[in-house]
Amino acid sequence: MVTSVATSEITWLENILETIFDNHSYIIQFAMVHPEYLKDTTSVEDNGIIIAQTGVTSKFQIQNLNLENYVGWNHTSRSAIAFQGTIDIYEPLGLNYYDAIFSASQDLGIANHLRAGYVLSVTWAGQNEQGLYEANIPVYRWPILVRKVKSIPNEHGTSHSIDFVSVSNGAFDVFTEQIGQQITIKGVKTYNEFIKELEKTINKHQSEKELETQVHPDQYIIQIKDKSKDSVLGDPEIKNYNFAVSKYKTTSKLQIEYTGGVGFDFTIPAGSLISEVLGLAYMNTDEAQKTITTINKTGAQSKANDEATVTEGSGLPMFYKVDGDVEYGEYDSWRNEYQKKITYTLIPSIEVGILYDSNNYNNLIINKSYQQNRLKEIQKYQLLRKRYDYWYTGRNTSILNFNFDLNYAYVALQPIDRGTVNDPGNNLGSQELGTDIAIDKERKDLNTHKKLKTEQEQLVKRLEQAKKTNDGNAINDLSQQVQQNQQKINTKKQEIISFRENKEASTFGNNSTNPGSSNTPTKTSRIKGRRYIEQYFYAEGGKNTEIPVRWKEIDLSSYTGFLPPGELDASSVMMGAVYANLLAEQSLVRINLDIVGDPYWFGFTPNFLSGESFATDNVLSEKYADYKKGSNLFYFTLQLPKETLYGEPEESDFNTKVSIVQGLYQVIKVRSTFSNGQFTQSLEAVKDVNTNSQYLQSINIE
Repeated sequence: MVTSVATSEITWLENILETIFDNHSYIIQFAMVHPEYLKDTTSVEDNGIIIAQTGVTSKFQIQNLNLENYVGWNHTSRSAIAFQGTIDIYEPLGLNYYDAIFSASQDLGIANHLRAGYVLSVTWAGQNEQGLYEANIPVYRWPILVRKVKSIPNEHGTSHSIDFVSVSNGAFDVFTEQIGQQITIKGVKTYNEFIKELEKTINKHQSEKELETQVHPDQYIIQIKDKSKDSVLGDPEIKNYNFAVSKYKTTSKLQIEYTGGVGFDFTIPAGSLISEVLGLAYMNTDEAQKTITTINKTGAQSKANDEATVTEGSGLPMFYKVDGDVEYGEYDSWRNEYQKKITYTLIPSIEVGILYDSNNYNNLIINKSYQQNRLKEIQKYQLLRKRYDYWYTGRNTSILNFNFDLNYAYVALQPIDRGTVNDPGNNLGSQELGTDIAIDKERKDLNTHKKLKTEQEQLVKRLEQAKKTNDGNAINDLSQQVQQNQQKINTKKQEIISFRENKEASTFGNNSTNPGSSNTPTKTSRIKGRRYIEQYFYAEGGKNTEIPVRWKEIDLSSYTGFLPPGELDASSVMMGAVYANLLAEQSLVRINLDIVGDPYWFGFTPNFLSGESFATDNVLSEKYADYKKGSNLFYFTLQLPKETLYGEPEESDFNTKVSIVQGLYQVIKVRSTFSNGQFTQSLEAVKDVNTNSQYLQSINIE
């Protein structure tokens, strides 16, 4: 039996609503506040005006609330965590919503009602297990900005659909984030020096607009997450990262020039986005290019310009997120806009779905020690807290429905590295080959293989020439050399293939029991002379199989826009591969899981939670998904009944090896729906293809 992580080591969290209530219902409140109070979401009672509230207001009645939380890397919000939604309000016998909003903003002293702030809150009330009434535990609050209102009136009243976004989303609004004019930064050596100069220059450009186009200039703050704020994660010291650029580099988004001992000069074109510039600069640091992991904070490889290669003891790969925040100040009458203080924070994050290259992947997916260590690291950082059991498990209390999508056309992007990815022995530059790193052995073998092929080409040419001159002795001698050299080529080729594939440990081969064996019901008694696919459902003794990941070579410098064309060092290209695969539009396996609503998936954001019994502390934070820490996973499993030889299902015989469907899934998007008194959620997630399902066996079987 496969050795794997013991189930007892995983602490599965229950739905917090089920631990508090025996029976409950939700209460939604939609209120307006002055923008200056958006940072204190509990100020609604003293400084806000309630527009609509479930079970309280009758003029404006809340019908539906839909929340969308983008929590993983995606094309919509890139690395940022984005929150948006729609609230549907019904106004019977009238169309007075707009007049009411205008009057309320006047009473709150809001100069422009289109720039009013709002606070959306959700809480629950009901009975606990003892039958006692519980209310306002907990309260979830989100400061939001209204983007659009669509109204549909009829003779009975008006339906208003109000689109909103989180206040923090405003940091990534193109008008806020886009750099207005070219920025030049000279003589910086570390990442911290770069962002400080970037912040200083952006604010200088803002101050130059004072009394020209605006009265109160906006203020920008760019910072790095302090290591002390997450002692469990043990963030690496990003501020001290050194840039790894040996000569002039240029892209459409950034130019970097090494100026000797002085440092580096940066040129940022007008129109660039701040979050992308922060990511681009990060990817050009020496430490990032060496592949920071949760265990190796200085990089998975110690050699500069070496591949970003994760090894057996590396831990989980780390990348970054850019978090945003906005605070509002004085009203600027020239712009009809409130002054903003915009903060961008670069946060180291654990990204379990990072793919590097085919060689690295194929080695680690079958490495038992790496897979076990990986599961332990996932648990250590509390990235796996939820488990969902579906068909025939007897444990389903949460899943309402699920859709499974297998993308046959999926490919993982692999960088064109030094000409050809699968020929890493070519054009190594000044890097020396050692004897202690596995990839160095492969390079030597590849170099030998290439030399043998070159020699073979020369021998074949000489043999052809000898045949033209009818030189019998030369023909015999060269024919023998060609044959011997071809044997060497074939032998070396097989050594490389065997070294890379490690067939004995691979789960991708045909290692299931032969369907014709005595252990497999063949149904030949009723199916003569023909095979049906259903007989493959009953193979015993075989290992679980994974879906093989296909790889496609691509010039990542043009794909991401983050890397310059021309001569690239291996580590820079590999970081481009990381970025490209994180933002891939399609995934190999995607699941949409509809569940009974669970506030765990709201995420832990201290400013948005209140309640005396739910004080902001570390104990509370462990009860919610921490999206800023990185990838958040859930474990999904189901069982299928086995069919007997004659088609009758046995009462207690189930197939527990549904490895293609079950496994770890990384949540990318959370959709929360409040409608007709029901709170449900849809988790859009992608399967973690870096985890080999056979090492989850102890999680599956209890």
